[in-house]
Amino acid sequence: MNAPFATTTPSSLSQQLHRGWLILILGGLGALLPRPSTDNSAQAISFTHDKHGQTYQRFRNQFGADEVVVIHIRASHTQALMSAIAAAEQQLDNFPPIVRVIGPSSAYSEVLDLLEEPSLAGEQTSTLIAKYLEGPLNRSLQLLTLTQPQMSASIYGFGRLAPPTEWHKLDNALLNLRKELPQTATITYGGSPFLNLALDAEGSRVEQTSVPLLAIFCGLLLYGVLRSIRLAVCILVIVGTGVLAADGVYGLFGLTGNLVVNVAKPLLLVILLANAIHIAVAFDDYLRQGYPRAKAAWSASQDKKRALSLALLTTAIGFMSLVFAELAPIHQLGLLATGGLLAGAPLLLYGLPTLLTHWGPQKPSSHTLQTGRIEILLHRWIPRSRSYRGTIFVSSLIVIALGVSVGLTLRPQTHPINFFPKTHSIVETYNTLEQEGFGLMTLEALIDAPQTGTLSSLDRWVQTATSTPQIRGRLDTALLLREMNWQQNGQDIVPDEAYSNFLRNQSPKIFARLEHGHTFRVALLLKGQLSVHELDQLKQQLTRSLAAEMPDAKLTLTGNFALLMRSQLVLQRTLTRSLLLTLLLMELTLLWALRSFKLALIALIPNILPLAVNVLIMKLCQIPLDTGTVMTGAITLGIAVDDTLHFLITWQDKGASAAVKQTGKAILLSTLVMTCGFFVLVPSQFLPTSHFALLTGTAMLVALAGDLWVLPALLPDGPVELPSNLLISPCTHLSTGLSVKRPDH
Repeated sequence: MNAPFATTTPSSLSQQLHRGWLILILGGLGALLPRPSTDNSAQAISFTHDKHGQTYQRFRNQFGADEVVVIHIRASHTQALMSAIAAAEQQLDNFPPIVRVIGPSSAYSEVLDLLEEPSLAGEQTSTLIAKYLEGPLNRSLQLLTLTQPQMSASIYGFGRLAPPTEWHKLDNALLNLRKELPQTATITYGGSPFLNLALDAEGSRVEQTSVPLLAIFCGLLLYGVLRSIRLAVCILVIVGTGVLAADGVYGLFGLTGNLVVNVAKPLLLVILLANAIHIAVAFDDYLRQGYPRAKAAWSASQDKKRALSLALLTTAIGFMSLVFAELAPIHQLGLLATGGLLAGAPLLLYGLPTLLTHWGPQKPSSHTLQTGRIEILLHRWIPRSRSYRGTIFVSSLIVIALGVSVGLTLRPQTHPINFFPKTHSIVETYNTLEQEGFGLMTLEALIDAPQTGTLSSLDRWVQTATSTPQIRGRLDTALLLREMNWQQNGQDIVPDEAYSNFLRNQSPKIFARLEHGHTFRVALLLKGQLSVHELDQLKQQLTRSLAAEMPDAKLTLTGNFALLMRSQLVLQRTLTRSLLLTLLLMELTLLWALRSFKLALIALIPNILPLAVNVLIMKLCQIPLDTGTVMTGAITLGIAVDDTLHFLITWQDKGASAAVKQTGKAILLSTLVMTCGFFVLVPSQFLPTSHFALLTGTAMLVALAGDLWVLPALLPDGPVELPSNLLISPCTHLSTGLSVKRPDH
């Protein structure tokens, strides 16, 4: 190993240290910046310039309420049911973000009065109660069921966008109410706000628990492979500073965090650690050659400068492809990761040597024997891989072809509730409500009807819509008019225009947030889960039926559920585009770095292999496309090419033997750190994070095999000579045919 700083003067070292301290100070200031806030709401999925996001924003400006809370109560006797209804509706009424409450108390106050007064019981009272409960509102929303032995009630709260802290208050209030109810009554509640709270909790868990656990684990692992506490601490300080500084600068620009963005922090941690190991191994080798600590640190930095800079650049390119994603969270992840990697390069190349100069170990680590064994193993590995060149090449192409064909069949996740394991409380609540016939998602249909007198036509269209198996209920102006006409006149029809206007003017609050000019809002309550394909079919069906009933009307579907479903559809396009863009940019970078078109093509094969294997694992384990798995392709390509560049650049400059000696050990150790680091996140209760960690960690192992088995087999023939300074047994015969003896001392 030729030391770039072997003849360095004190003045040049002083200049390097000044640069290093400046970078460390800037990184420290960035790490002290406040952390970004978290936003996992549906509104945060789309960009402000996206037409679907703009439609959703107009909907919220016009109608406000979009968050839906469903409370389902079951009781064995009337008194317990009435008490639970009153308490639950009071909680919703007293909660500011809830702008409309529809339940038995607000819809059937006279019925509840009759039920609470036993002296009024009789055949006439029963007939009156039955009449109320046979009305269109109860048939649609199942607000009150008095069938023995188990009576039930449902309460709907329609809310506006509010901070998570506000919804936490309602969650706690309903939890306390559940504890206070008598044993004869039970309460189950759910809705999109509580799903968002669960997503926020998992995001916080990744940031507050998984990342520190990952840092501790990597620190122990670093000590295990480097055998130096000082060296491990210096690396962790630099890497931790880089991650925190990237996160702080990200928040400084007003960007928010979310479940997807939070994944960037452990990613940055393991990627920067892996690259730092290359400098650490080189630093240890220079110490072993007798160089002073300062010169060893800066020689290692200079020796790895080109390979490390290009490696981080290509990884950043992999993340940069995500910047062009149509979903805001994936776009934000690309921004944070790309910025963090580009900022991490000067920290590793200048900040790390500065720390090593002052606080690094002064003696090499004590694992010389293990080091020699690793190098001997790698020197045996390369010739053997070359002897199977044809088989390796054909097998690699077969795996890649299978991965491409299988990748075309992958489908996106159908519902955010499936992001959690079946044992999670939010899933159990969702399944309970679904079994009772209550879905937790609404599809907001906006009907732009410029002509007057369209309420009857609108009602007929909605009745047709609710007859489909995917929709179980509705809430709209026509339904409320029918209910008022039913209670007052016993007629289940939309009244004429004059009487409808009279009812709307008499009770404006009842019809608030359901009309805006000539636009009518119809909240369609969905039954169960819909796939992207099923939602598209439903939209086509609703559009055709509206055209038949109201030719001049225009239908727009929006709301939380519509945005979430569109995001799942966009995942497929994101996967395809990010992969193609990453491949193109990576090939150009490899071509520029290696100055050889042939080498650039060869380098792609071992880096595409991990992606192909991941796709096959997803198909075999039935892992769907979601916000976590869709990113593994571009990220895997970006990370895997790091070690390929380290190996190829050294191979070009110094030959195969030097490439094995100077990079093989670091590649092996860095892959070990990255793989174990990703696997730490596999137990996460948030399945996209767990799947992402599993696939990325597995990809690192496949990339290791690609770099140390596939890549050497595909490279042009050249001599593979064993370095003379390895501590091995005399006369050890390798598969290269070389006879190696212990060097003389």
